[in-house]
Amino acid sequence: MTPLLEVRGLSKRFGSVRALDGVDFDAAQGELTGLIGPNGAGKSTAFGCIAGAMRPSGGSIRFASQEIAGLAYHRVARLGVGRTYQIVQTFADMTVLESVTTGALLRHPRVADARAHAEELLAFTGLAAKRDRLGRMLTIADKKRLEVARALATEPKLLLLDEVMAGLTPAECRDAVALLRRILERGVTVVMVEHVMEVLMPIAHHVVVIAAGKTIFSGAPAEAVRIAAGALDLAEHVVEPAGGAAQQQAPGAHEAGPAVRPRRRRWLSRSARSPSMTLRRWRAMNRSSKPPARPSPATPSTPSPPSTATGPQPTPPTPASLSSPRPSLTSASST
Repeated sequence: MTPLLEVRGLSKRFGSVRALDGVDFDAAQGELTGLIGPNGAGKSTAFGCIAGAMRPSGGSIRFASQEIAGLAYHRVARLGVGRTYQIVQTFADMTVLESVTTGALLRHPRVADARAHAEELLAFTGLAAKRDRLGRMLTIADKKRLEVARALATEPKLLLLDEVMAGLTPAECRDAVALLRRILERGVTVVMVEHVMEVLMPIAHHVVVIAAGKTIFSGAPAEAVRIAAGALDLAEHVVEPAGGAAQQQAPGAHEAGPAVRPRRRRWLSRSARSPSMTLRRWRAMNRSSKPPARPSPATPSTPSPPSTATGPQPTPPTPASLSSPRPSLTSASST
């Protein structure tokens, strides 16, 4: 059976940065394919290239046996590809009904037909009671549900969901899973980027792991869990011998020999991870380690010669001109 979506050697460069460097995966008709990987692996960039928001630097994207790499956004949507966004993109000043009607206009040019189709999708997604509420007044869960409804209004064959369960409570995640199952029952193929593995693994038919812009695994979810469990088990038995080189220790081997502590990852302190914190600490240390300011040089005083007399010193005689009182004007006039 030919997959609905075939991605081969997909690459995307931003200057000298390779966001995608040879991504390969397939999405079968009517199934849910999970796209997982660490932050910055290139998952959302791959969605942008598939949906037409970005022009890939290389590779092939075939949808329904037709090459769509490099096509414009609206042309890819017309072919039957819908998507949501990692950061919720809703029309803040439109009501819920108006937002979904906007998406329905792609297939239903008459406003009355588009509004009727939007009403049906609001009932399907559980937003009928909030049809007259503005987009900015919705909660995060309702905004994500509105995005899904707006994408479904374009009647896609392939639906790209980018972290639709991020920030949701466990109860909201259960409601989202129930909605996904109903979407799959309609025959829509879903490719989903998600970090909540407890939610994704039970409903996914196929899992693709991307790291550093490359596909490192593609297979069944059970196989991915088995490999991940084996990697964790291997990491628990990696030890650091006296020589300094890491080696593998078989389970139970420590019972016969001396106990060896497993190697643990050493995390950097917060100050070492944060350049700004390090700079502030460096400046504070420099301020605290400055030497005290030097005192200003004072004028040296001439010491008085030591006195050789042992008794009281006689008072020097005062001249008569200085000691006699000055005659007043009245005495001078009388004489």
